[in-house]
Amino acid sequence: MVMQLESAGVVPGGNEKLDIDEIDTWKTAFARARLEACTLLLPEWRGTLELPSHQSILRGFHATPCADFQKGYCALHRVRGKTSLCFCFHFDSQRRRAPIDEAGRLRYWDVACHSLTTGTPCVDGEDCVFAHSRDEISYHPAKYKTRRCNGKGCRGQEICCFAHGEELRGWAPELYSYWLLVYGGRRGVTGAGDDLRTQPIGARRKVRFCASYPDVSQCRRGAACEFAHAREECATELLTAEQEQQVPEALTEDFFMYKYKTLWCPIGVQHDWQTCVYAHNYQDARRHVSIGYGPQPCPHWAKKDPSLPYHERCPKGLRCPYAHGAKEQLYHPRYFRTVVCRDVRSKACPRAHLCAFFHRRAERRRLASDDDTDYSRPLAEEAWDALEPPH
Repeated sequence: MVMQLESAGVVPGGNEKLDIDEIDTWKTAFARARLEACTLLLPEWRGTLELPSHQSILRGFHATPCADFQKGYCALHRVRGKTSLCFCFHFDSQRRRAPIDEAGRLRYWDVACHSLTTGTPCVDGEDCVFAHSRDEISYHPAKYKTRRCNGKGCRGQEICCFAHGEELRGWAPELYSYWLLVYGGRRGVTGAGDDLRTQPIGARRKVRFCASYPDVSQCRRGAACEFAHAREECATELLTAEQEQQVPEALTEDFFMYKYKTLWCPIGVQHDWQTCVYAHNYQDARRHVSIGYGPQPCPHWAKKDPSLPYHERCPKGLRCPYAHGAKEQLYHPRYFRTVVCRDVRSKACPRAHLCAFFHRRAERRRLASDDDTDYSRPLAEEAWDALEPPH
């Protein structure tokens, strides 16, 4: 960070060596300036675009304590072994700050506060412009019902944070997402560039294919559809059509090591995510190998709970130098097809052509050197946005 400030001419005496106190001073100043910019860029709430039922959930879900539970009993508490179905919160850990202030602006972004990832108190408290709980992220206007529900652990359509049927809010990230408006989007801290809040829905970026694709003549929305009807309309990086269709000639070693499961799936129709070459969740996805992580498995990576956000799966998050999950390890260039497949010895391999192990001796890869990854140091800050979910 300090190196970036020096290169921008912000730190006086850019060629001079700063002492620790000066570095801390500039780090603090930079952090304060960034926080102020993040606060100024909090977008306005556009309630007229929302369904009434969505407005109620977005504004009030888990924002007030449950009066019945405080009296000793709430009929919606852990109904049938599921997570509480109550609109109000039962414990402080479930509490969610209302995301919209009295002036009609968002109060915080859809990104976890450092206190949430470290378990330490937030110095900004209620005024913090970053999320303090999982619900503050899941039910944030930028996230709420922007992905379809897969049915696992669903609380029911009324309060589920994922979309059921045609209630998908695919346009919402363009209006409210930190990653688009502040961190990596088209709008900078000066406010220059396109203002996504005033764009008509039809003009917004399309990052997923319509469910009718490629037979788009079946789409009822036609030209007004919020989803891509052609590859040229999809404003996100795609694999080639041959790679998507898993044409044998396209499934090279380089494809598996550097492309497979590194891009979020843009396919709109329901399909088998386990055999899809795109990523579908954080257990399935791989960071780009180019950011520098090694093939050794992370000792902290949470494998069992698929609902956990990325920052809760490992304390170092995206900057961890270890492999996060089986796919990051197995398809890493220093591991891919260096070990024989056990399944193919006794029966047909269920992974077939997608298997990370070699089936024939001719497929075996031999490495010229040992793993030289420095696992003692976190990856560079550029790794932070390497695995952002689709919007």
